[in-house]
Amino acid sequence: MDSNDSSNKIESDRHIPTIDSDSVNRAVERSSRDKNFISNAVQQLRGLKFPAYGSQIIDYLRKNSADDEVLALYLCLNDTMLYRDQYHVTKAFEQNNPSTKQENQITDQTRTNLDVPKVNPVHMRKDYPEVPATATKDYTCDLCGKTYQTPDDLVHHQEFESKGRSNSRNAKSENLSLDK
Repeated sequence: MDSNDSSNKIESDRHIPTIDSDSVNRAVERSSRDKNFISNAVQQLRGLKFPAYGSQIIDYLRKNSADDEVLALYLCLNDTMLYRDQYHVTKAFEQNNPSTKQENQITDQTRTNLDVPKVNPVHMRKDYPEVPATATKDYTCDLCGKTYQTPDDLVHHQEFESKGRSNSRNAKSENLSLDK
């Protein structure tokens, strides 16, 4: 064996975590105890242009020298999720908050005794078609009246028909000019 062969070497690297899990856990616990902590943390996003990804929010806070505990709270957000506005960020924090989850959860008693009002037919939505999207639709050719199941088939047919008609017109005009 050649001692210079690098394929036989085993190397290792020490990975240093970028997120301190203890500080993130402390920040989440504080957010569950102190309701103002979340609102104060979200207020630090003033000036950030939304929509923004979680990683962009963290970069913005680091540039604006946010408090370490606030930054730790933001580290619990999903980096790849696109947040629309400050309200969306607040709701994301509340989803991670066990006490808020409990407040918004439906109880078993409510679930079994649902009191749902009847829908008034006057308030029915009219902004969507009544036909489901999966229903078949016929596309009709304006030139000959044939029906097709897809718009692509109709376009292909119309191109074919228009070429055929233009060729027959050219042939007729040539015949007329020859007759003269």
